[in-house]
Amino acid sequence: MKAEAAKRQFLEYLEIERGRAVKTVENYDRYLTRYFAQMKIKDVNDISEQNIRDFRLWLAASDSTKTPRQIS
Repeated sequence: MKAEAAKRQFLEYLEIERGRAVKTVENYDRYLTRYFAQMKIKDVNDISEQNIRDFRLWLAASDSTKTPRQIS
């Protein structure tokens, strides 16, 4: 199954079957889109524990390089 089709089904499941808020579904969509792009996921068979772990490490490293926001 193509990864984009599986993502669409999953997001619909979250919203319709699980009753998740629109913002929650949008957040899942944003992170899955980043994951698919960064790890070059085209098919669900491309998904593995190792590339999920690699993505999480990449995400943590990229988030830690952001400048902290100042609270006014």
